[in-house]
Amino acid sequence: MNPRYKYGQHLYCRARIASLLGEKKEAVDLLSQAFAQGYHFSISVHHEPDFEPLRDYQPFQELVRPKG
Repeated sequence: MNPRYKYGQHLYCRARIASLLGEKKEAVDLLSQAFAQGYHFSISVHHEPDFEPLRDYQPFQELVRPKG
């Protein structure tokens, strides 16, 4: 992958770390930024074990909820 075009991969990884550290707001902000920079949203986001601490966090639920 060209380092100039990370497409939010680095932010997604940081969101996973923040989630595991209990920094819920930071994790959701980073995940949102990752999507905005082109990280591909897929079902894997719902199955990512590192996001388990966010499952009952309303901002996370809103971010990953299907948008119709």
